[in-house]
Amino acid sequence: MRRHICLILLLIFIAASTSTVFGASVKFVGKVALPSDVKLQKVVDFCVTGDGIFLIPDYLAGNIKLYERDGEVLRFLKTVGSKGYAPGQLVKPAFCSFNKVENKFVIVDLGTRRIYFYDRIERDEFVREKKANGNEIYSECPRGANDVQLLGNRLFVAGHTNSGDKFYDFYSADLSELKDSNVIKAKPKHLLSSKEIYRIDENDDFVERIGARYLEAIGYRNYFDIEGNFAYFVWMGDLRITKVDISSDSKVKSSFGEKTSNYVQPETSEAKELVNNFYLMVRNRESRDKREFRDRFFRERRKFSIIRNLFTTSDHVIVVYEGPYKYDGKSENFHAQFYSLDGKFVTEVPLRGQLSNIMRFDKDKKILYSLSKSEGGAYFILMYKVFE
Repeated sequence: MRRHICLILLLIFIAASTSTVFGASVKFVGKVALPSDVKLQKVVDFCVTGDGIFLIPDYLAGNIKLYERDGEVLRFLKTVGSKGYAPGQLVKPAFCSFNKVENKFVIVDLGTRRIYFYDRIERDEFVREKKANGNEIYSECPRGANDVQLLGNRLFVAGHTNSGDKFYDFYSADLSELKDSNVIKAKPKHLLSSKEIYRIDENDDFVERIGARYLEAIGYRNYFDIEGNFAYFVWMGDLRITKVDISSDSKVKSSFGEKTSNYVQPETSEAKELVNNFYLMVRNRESRDKREFRDRFFRERRKFSIIRNLFTTSDHVIVVYEGPYKYDGKSENFHAQFYSLDGKFVTEVPLRGQLSNIMRFDKDKKILYSLSKSEGGAYFILMYKVFE
């Protein structure tokens, strides 16, 4: 009898362990601080190499700062580049990615409207890619570029426009032409636009009715990731994930997204209120009461959910969204959604901790990093293990 009870307890333990570790979930595993003696002025993105080098573009300083983990802190290594328009310099380095296969670092410089490529020649040595004649290789930067990836000879960029009936955009550039000694830049082609994602329907889609004003109030950012022959693309204002076949450049293959009870998207009247508060804030930026209008807008926006990133693994598409928040705006409320690669909803799990919208996912180690900033101005990185 005792043996049977022990066996039953063992089976219950194994079942519980399996659901915790092997089910789709995210678990907080650690926190590392950035050194306070090396100042980061402004950061909008970062990336990580396979062997633990953190590349963090400093948007205002015009350089890229390199760190590596040393116990509970990130140890500063060096800077790459300096601020300016001369060869090798950067003006407003922003969004980036690192390709482990190509061993290349890609950076969007919003100051020059160019996307530059760096070859990694040593562990902490990154050199701007050039022609034999010394000319730097770059791609033209689409307007509003805010997510970028390099896959072989193809560059993929997510961006935006706010004219006409196009809002959210996905681009691709063939970099093989850069091998021609007479060509130093690539021109991205339009691969996907919001007109193809969001059909204009006056009776259904509040985003199209409010148009660019709503887009501006919520934010322009788009996120994407690539797995196999497909790219998965989402705009921060609507949980609608678009699957694009990049092997054939076909436009929209399918769209999916599970708007759970935790995810709150504004209806038309609420979106208009959000837009009104946004423009009140903009018009009163120079007024004595500017903080009042700013607080009013953010109180309104915190009532709703906003997509903060999208990542893929060999089995899942993972979407992270933030909000809604309570009135004080201080309650932490991030969730991660798991989908199969064919768009079937799997689960949704909460993320604990002081996350930010600056995230990076290491596919090999299954670690999600979030670069956050304390009220005192100190930067730190939270780490989460993704289980599938």
